[in-house]
Amino acid sequence: MSNGSNDNAILDQTQTIGKGRRVCIWNKALTEAGLGAGTRITVTAFGNLGVLAVAADPEGKRKVSRVMNHGAELPVIDLKENKSLGFSFLGEPGYKVRVRVYAAAGESSPASVMVTRV
Repeated sequence: MSNGSNDNAILDQTQTIGKGRRVCIWNKALTEAGLGAGTRITVTAFGNLGVLAVAADPEGKRKVSRVMNHGAELPVIDLKENKSLGFSFLGEPGYKVRVRVYAAAGESSPASVMVTRV
């Protein structure tokens, strides 16, 4: 989670939590960061810090998916609260969250996404 402490985000945007506590991130910046379609990821909730962290992880159970937008492929990270991933600490549907995407900085710091409450 070390990437979240620096200010070198290649994408910094505000999103609204969707119905069913869902945050859907789709942007070409994910590919630039090293989180292209098919990349395995791990999602971790740090409720005590108010952070939902997504990191590239070759052993991850989830994968970055894709969507076609006007003929261009965009990577998608679809975060939805479920039994194994709770993130009520971010707020209810309609609340705003800040999404920051960080590029990989070597093996010790993989590409990552940090989601925090605004």
